[in-house]
Amino acid sequence: MLYLVGTPIGNLEDITLRALRVLKEADIIACEDTRNTQKLLNHYEVKGKKLLSYHEHNEDKMSDKIIEYLEEGLDIALVTDAGMPCISDPGYVLVEKVKTAGLDVVALPGANAGLTALVASGIESYNYTFYGFLPRKSKELKQKLEIILNLKTTGILYESPHRVKNLVEEIAKIAPTRKIAVARELTKMFEQIETYEASVILDMLGGEIKEKGEFVVIISPSKDEEITDLNLDDIVEIIYQKVQSGEKKSEAIKNIAKKYGIECKAGLTGFKWIGKMIREAEGKQKFVCGGEESFGFMTGDFVRDKDSCGSILLACEIAAWCKAQGSSVFQYMIEIYKDLGLYQEALVNVVRKGREGAEEIKKMMSDFRNNPVKELAGSKVVLVKDFQEQTAWDLVKDEKAEMTDIPKSNVLIYYTEDGTKVAIRPSGTEPKIKFYFSVKSNISSESEYAGQVDKLNHKIEQIKKDLSL
Repeated sequence: MLYLVGTPIGNLEDITLRALRVLKEADIIACEDTRNTQKLLNHYEVKGKKLLSYHEHNEDKMSDKIIEYLEEGLDIALVTDAGMPCISDPGYVLVEKVKTAGLDVVALPGANAGLTALVASGIESYNYTFYGFLPRKSKELKQKLEIILNLKTTGILYESPHRVKNLVEEIAKIAPTRKIAVARELTKMFEQIETYEASVILDMLGGEIKEKGEFVVIISPSKDEEITDLNLDDIVEIIYQKVQSGEKKSEAIKNIAKKYGIECKAGLTGFKWIGKMIREAEGKQKFVCGGEESFGFMTGDFVRDKDSCGSILLACEIAAWCKAQGSSVFQYMIEIYKDLGLYQEALVNVVRKGREGAEEIKKMMSDFRNNPVKELAGSKVVLVKDFQEQTAWDLVKDEKAEMTDIPKSNVLIYYTEDGTKVAIRPSGTEPKIKFYFSVKSNISSESEYAGQVDKLNHKIEQIKKDLSL
């Protein structure tokens, strides 16, 4: 049996009775540094144990040796110098190989620096992500921090004493008012945990906060304050994460773009128009992604048409990222819905036959244009955009304003006061007219999701009745 044994992170009293029993009964103890482990064993009067050196530089080789011992029926305890094995320490390679070999693994709970700092920090702990040690290179560190600081989860980081000031400095550059906590010498005599805005913590380092001992840094989740010094590449990554997790329609893209300060351009239906906008902006702006109401979507400008392959690859990337965070795409989508709203969309095609059908479609479009529906699903229609006449008709004030941002096209869009949108577009080649419905609701938890989807679907059905479809 392989036992994963948590050891104290400072105070030697922080070890469980079960851990002590396993250390005494184990045939072999695999450890990161035999000298440190021997001191620990001496303190607890655990004597006569065979110690096996197991660390990041010999993981592969020693993992095979340990499996041989396990197959012989020996019990092995895996420990690190402090805390839980596998948490920013060697171990996961061994655990993976042991499980693949069909052998048993038992984890014994123990002390953990990250969670100890989190619960003592006073920072939100309902939803958190452990990042361990961030990249050392300045550019990579900055890019990673910009992503972390834009997420609505608490971040837990580890850092060495000689790099902690640089870490906090980078945080303060991006989000100086963000609340963070730094914890050092946890459970030891000179334990210190300070929670303030990043700029305040930066001023304290080297003075009130000594740069000695191992550090844990806790970053509070984003509350949508302005994030400074973001570069486009980092924002692109954030947009990819959010859009590809399920929100692929224009309204979602608009909302996300607004949130992150990225220009969102609207054009006529069809990817040729998106391609035209890309071409016009080349050398001036960088294209992130584009989509249309008829469910097409593309990322990057290397394929200037709807690109399912690129979208699928990004979706897989997001799924892998979610799994690495201990979450799922669905759970991540729920967080997006909580933040930006839950959208439900539908498409209705009305087809008629022959010349008479074409005339009927023409009359329907004329009626929708000249005699707008006053109410949709109980919500007043407040705005009608007519892309053929290039006008925005404010029904509340009964005023029309000129639109010049999009080329002329026989398209109408109704907007209601509760955020519902209905786009109406006749076909140019056959007697058919399309209705695109977009309705929106808000949720505060996963438990509300199914019920709100049902309500939105019911709302769409009501809109169809209101439009006599």
